[in-house]
Amino acid sequence: MKGSAVFLNVVLSIGGHDAVPVRAVPYITGGHISPLGIVQVLLDPNQHILGHALRATGEVTTMLPKNWDQFKQSIKSLGEKDSQTLSAATVALLPPSVFVHLADLERVYEDNYLPAREDLVAYTPAEREDFQMQFCAYIPEDLVPSVLEGFPALRVSANPTSATSTAAISTAITAPESPHIPEAERRLALLRSMGGDVTYTNGETKVSGISKLVASEVATKKLRCSEKTIRADLHAAFHTEREARRPGFGAGLAQK
Repeated sequence: MKGSAVFLNVVLSIGGHDAVPVRAVPYITGGHISPLGIVQVLLDPNQHILGHALRATGEVTTMLPKNWDQFKQSIKSLGEKDSQTLSAATVALLPPSVFVHLADLERVYEDNYLPAREDLVAYTPAEREDFQMQFCAYIPEDLVPSVLEGFPALRVSANPTSATSTAAISTAITAPESPHIPEAERRLALLRSMGGDVTYTNGETKVSGISKLVASEVATKKLRCSEKTIRADLHAAFHTEREARRPGFGAGLAQK
């Protein structure tokens, strides 16, 4: 029937890694990342995510951030309103045969499109569940060939794992108060072990050596790996540590 849609697992196994066709990204994220949105992410080297082209020979070629500018211009040529929507026209302007690694996509999704984990406690269970990626994406039936163009007969990932699953989100919101502090403290300690540090002078907090830390977190597939997020964690851990060292800190905590 015209206008019908189907549920389709769009997480593929490529080179031993879970991967998602770029054209499927808007559907796996429930429209939170639009076609223009994924292009803008892939254009930004600071997001630490790359697109990979699957060639007819089975070989994989990595696309550089600058390669995405032409796709940005094509989508934006549709006009301000249409370029921001999820439609057959915008999806078709994304390149076929190109995918991103699921782990990288999840990190970008959490860093840029989800509320901070400590804020998720304010949402209902149904709302929190709605944030997770939908591996069996709901795709208009007539667009399935376009979404999967260039990925013939690839094996679907048998058990893709998600850091934005209901379980992961539930764990985050049932953690102790200020759930990011242990992670922030780990990052501050790691920064210092790499020769960097955080200082506070004349009312200004400065971080040195953050580039090495960002590279390390990305290489080890940690979540929330944008420089902006890591810098915020370092600031939080540093000022928590600084506050704890103040004379009299903790005095009277047991008083009612």
